[in-house]
Amino acid sequence: MGNTDNYIQIMTESLIMKKSVLEKLVVLNDEQKALIGAEDFDGNAFQDNIDKKSALVDEINRLDNGFDDLFRRVRETLEADKENYSQEITRFKSLIRDVTELSVKVEAGEARNRKLVDERFAELRKGVQSARRSSQMANTYYQSMNRLDDAPQFMDQKK
Repeated sequence: MGNTDNYIQIMTESLIMKKSVLEKLVVLNDEQKALIGAEDFDGNAFQDNIDKKSALVDEINRLDNGFDDLFRRVRETLEADKENYSQEITRFKSLIRDVTELSVKVEAGEARNRKLVDERFAELRKGVQSARRSSQMANTYYQSMNRLDDAPQFMDQKK
């Protein structure tokens, strides 16, 4: 029972940490939404946000793997002795419910941001294409002007 109690404690801590990481992801999703909607798009801040989110997702995966490993070790004991572990099982259920709600919130935020970023990048592409066309037109104009003779065409040649 000693190992089981230790495993349950570690699993509880793992769920609490996962909840905390998911809460951070919710905040980063909100920050990302603001970055996407900003009048002047800051690509560096956007990339920094993505990097932070990626590190948190890696942390969640690590926590999930550890939790799953421990749960496989104590599953039979918990199922066989439900009365002795009822408080721990109730705590697990509560934390898992919180984690699930936060996961849904994170996924919804990700879907919203994905749509917003697609729209924003489409706008940026249009702006780049317009700028490129303007630049090409200006370049063509300057090339045409440079090909003209410097001497006036209608100058009276008589002196």
